[in-house]
Amino acid sequence: KRDLHLTPGNAFGLEISVNELPPGLYTVAWQALSSVDGHLTKGSFVFTVGDTPLVDSDPRQFIAQVDAALEKSALPPPLETGVRWLNILFLVALAGSFAFPLLILFPARETARKSKSIWIGYRDYFTGETILPDDALNAWARPWLRFTRAAWILFCFATIAMLIEQTLKTSDLSALPRVLTATRFGTLWLARAALLAGLGWILWKARVDWASDPRDNYPLLIGLNLSALLILNQSLNSHNAAITNPPYVALGMDLLHLAGTAIWIGGLLHL
Repeated sequence: KRDLHLTPGNAFGLEISVNELPPGLYTVAWQALSSVDGHLTKGSFVFTVGDTPLVDSDPRQFIAQVDAALEKSALPPPLETGVRWLNILFLVALAGSFAFPLLILFPARETARKSKSIWIGYRDYFTGETILPDDALNAWARPWLRFTRAAWILFCFATIAMLIEQTLKTSDLSALPRVLTATRFGTLWLARAALLAGLGWILWKARVDWASDPRDNYPLLIGLNLSALLILNQSLNSHNAAITNPPYVALGMDLLHLAGTAIWIGGLLHL
């Protein structure tokens, strides 16, 4: 009767009315999309109407056919896995790009300034010239901007792909507006889009400001905070966010894991 609704008093139950059924054996195939982590769950169960004994029938073959039909209608797992994997990869590359100079490069440079006996410059392998710390900073800024812009663009594409993949789980692309406006995933996706827009502005500002003084850390500080919010956004859409008893420990562990991965991988990519 198309009146699917939550079971009163049970946030994890669904009810739907059906027309009057003749006696017999019936199979229900269901699938549901989690409002917390956006993952699809599905299954089937059997019930009887009237005096038809369930033990005298063999519904396994029919259930297998139903499950096979559900598999064909779902997004291919390799595509879903690839989209999610690239989403994480580009996220940690982007966040790590802002973390590396503030947490690793600049502290090391300051240590070198205070202890000239440790390091006062380095010799260029090709020209043989000694490059001082300030010159090295100027040389670092240009490739950093190129790398971070590339990571930002790729993460934007991965974010759009995540939205399309999530929409195809529910129906077709015509459901995209409803996914954006009526689901928790859509709310988090719009917040992610706003954070990415802010990071885009920061990268443009860094390009302008560093043309005159590459020692200006203001864009990096703002970018690091926006990147941390992107990591939090990702954690809020993870499996750990679906844990309800208690949610904070699992969510905090996921957040720390992503942040640590971003600092580690981001640093390696810049070395």
